[in-house]
Amino acid sequence: MAISPEVRYCLSGSFDKTLKLWELDWAYEFPGWAEWDAGAEPYLQHFLTRHTLAAAQLPADREPTPQEVTAALTRQGKPAWTEEEFKALLLELSRRGYGWLKPEGVRRKLEEMAKAETG
Repeated sequence: MAISPEVRYCLSGSFDKTLKLWELDWAYEFPGWAEWDAGAEPYLQHFLTRHTLAAAQLPADREPTPQEVTAALTRQGKPAWTEEEFKALLLELSRRGYGWLKPEGVRRKLEEMAKAETG
């Protein structure tokens, strides 16, 4: 499937080797840039979890105890991420329908959430 730059036409292909040209008749209105939307919060929470170190590592030479497993699944410390990782978060948000959020607003919310998690 391909969509024209002005989002007026769509060309689709099928397994039966047919092509169809579709004229899109819609009035999409860009919601405008926004600092933040609460619907995106679960994505930031997931990002913070992935960027916080585990409280312990599992032993490689033996079967871990239940306490060691619990510690390895527990996140501890301050979340940390690179600019590349932040850009990947923005891309993920755009793929999830939040591409209209301002990067600086997302960054502020992310830092606020990280600070709240670490006290």
